[in-house]
Amino acid sequence: MIIKTTITEAMEGFREELESRDYAASTKQTYMAKADRFEDMFKKYQAEHRHVPYVSSIGPVIVAKFLGSYHNLTRNDALKMLRTFLRWSVRMRYIGEADALAAIGDRKMIPFNRRPKHYLPAEQFGDALEIAGQRHPHDRAVFAVALYTLCRVSEITTLRLRDVALLAGDLSVYRQKTKRWTTEVIPPDLREELDLWLSWYASEVGYPSPAALIAARPDWLLLPKLTFKARSVAGLFCATGNPPTAQSPASRNYRSVYPR
Repeated sequence: MIIKTTITEAMEGFREELESRDYAASTKQTYMAKADRFEDMFKKYQAEHRHVPYVSSIGPVIVAKFLGSYHNLTRNDALKMLRTFLRWSVRMRYIGEADALAAIGDRKMIPFNRRPKHYLPAEQFGDALEIAGQRHPHDRAVFAVALYTLCRVSEITTLRLRDVALLAGDLSVYRQKTKRWTTEVIPPDLREELDLWLSWYASEVGYPSPAALIAARPDWLLLPKLTFKARSVAGLFCATGNPPTAQSPASRNYRSVYPR
């Protein structure tokens, strides 16, 4: 027997259902945002046709409108949420299983195609670093960390001064994707680049040496956002010599740098 339940009543229970599951916080947030949008669209659609927005009235037309409002891979998240909601609604007897299956139809996830990766040959590392350094010491340091550790952007932006152990030759990196810390060996070339960067960093923020900076400000970001960027004569944005904002992460850590 189908229980006549409005979409608003059902969504209240569905949100509680999501909170009770062991989904990642980001997944719950994404599903809830998509659920809010579906609820609004369904209520509007039913009002236009002077129908009560019962869950049992969900059909292929509103599903097509909802999923059609998303593009590319964001549609996958919307489809996942809707499938989860309808399965839960079937279990709660708000909609029949056959009707839920008919509403979704034979839709499939949009395949994810990775962009081709561009590899920089090791013999070009030096030239690439020189080009980055022509823009600013910060750019050179960011590029050096990216080259020698292969860290993701999200990992580079969260590195703190306390994560750098120059004497031990270690760099502690929090891998957000796997939710764990790893220790990366600092090779000699990266050690040299970090020495150059930290000397500039310490001088700009008023410390006599990198050791003094790290000891006094261990929570500061290793590669923070620069406080000001100006447009060069050539029309390109370039970092000036202004001190970095130690607690603000750099918004863009990777730039395309090629020998020229």
